[in-house]
Amino acid sequence: MSSLRFATRSGVDRVGAARILARAGGTWPAASMIALVSAPTNLGLRPPQPGSVPGSAKAPEALREAGLHERLLASGALDAGLVIPGRYVDDDATRAPGRVRNEAALVEHARRLADR
Repeated sequence: MSSLRFATRSGVDRVGAARILARAGGTWPAASMIALVSAPTNLGLRPPQPGSVPGSAKAPEALREAGLHERLLASGALDAGLVIPGRYVDDDATRAPGRVRNEAALVEHARRLADR
């Protein structure tokens, strides 16, 4: 399990996922207890600039391209599919003060993810 904690502490990028696997000896302990769920979302995040969309929703595919998905599946992890988020909307002009961006869509996404 130390390799899983290492991955969380250090963060992961396209190259980082491959490095983490290499440092962990190419294996993931307890991989049979892992279910991979792709749940990309930008909901709740501030746009980097007006009229744009944050790029964090690209993370699951970047990890897949880095080989993490394939390696975990080969070690016995299960592919639990994809949970598509609601549409990201820059709602700064209409959102009440103190409310989360895309709040209703974010809550719905979390509920669908929890149902997995």
